Amino acid sequence: MGESAFPSELEEKLSTWQEVYSVGALEELTASELRSKALLYENEVDRTKAEYNRGRLVTPTLAQIYGLEPWTHEELRRFRRKIETEATKIRMNFARAEGRIEKQGYERKQNRLKAIEGILDSAGEFVLVLLHLLRKIVFWK
Repeated sequence: MGESAFPSELEEKLSTWQEVYSVGALEELTASELRSKALLYENEVDRTKAEYNRGRLVTPTLAQIYGLEPWTHEELRRFRRKIETEATKIRMNFARAEGRIEKQGYERKQNRLKAIEGILDSAGEFVLVLLHLLRKIVFWK
């Protein structure tokens, strides 16, 4: 394994994270779903980093017996650093999606308030017209 290479399963996992946790995909969720997915993601990051901890360091002979890669301390450190770098990018996606969801919620609330104001204005005008007509009827006699 060369100095610049990462395990293919790690590369696949990081690529999957970029697709699954894109801002577009995340902003389709509700705020509570987004928080739940963020917690699940953090657990997944922790599990992935645990797969590449120093406990997996084995001699070439033991690696061959158990079917493991004989990674060095430095390789394992690079793998965990790569995982954390990608995880930080995904965390930013969660933050962006959360901001967009909050903005959409705020805009929906403002639109509802404007609609209610419009209804109240219409109702107020109706009441004024009705009172005007009642005055004419009452004072007509």
